[in-house]
Amino acid sequence: MLTDENFTLQEKNGKRNRVIHLPSTDPLYQYVEKKFNKGWKHPNKPKPPVRAIFKILLTQENHEPYKKYRSY
Repeated sequence: MLTDENFTLQEKNGKRNRVIHLPSTDPLYQYVEKKFNKGWKHPNKPKPPVRAIFKILLTQENHEPYKKYRSY
């Protein structure tokens, strides 16, 4: 079982759910939504509304290549 702060990777029917839907009241949802809105760089295109944000949980083994890539 993988735990990430407030989320736990749980098995259901032998499968792990690695995608967690964040409710709009979650501080992480609000942070990501704010970053998206602030970072919109298309002046001639309407900004789409944020309808949903998902958190993806990774095992340590799956996260290692990303951490290695980010260290360069």
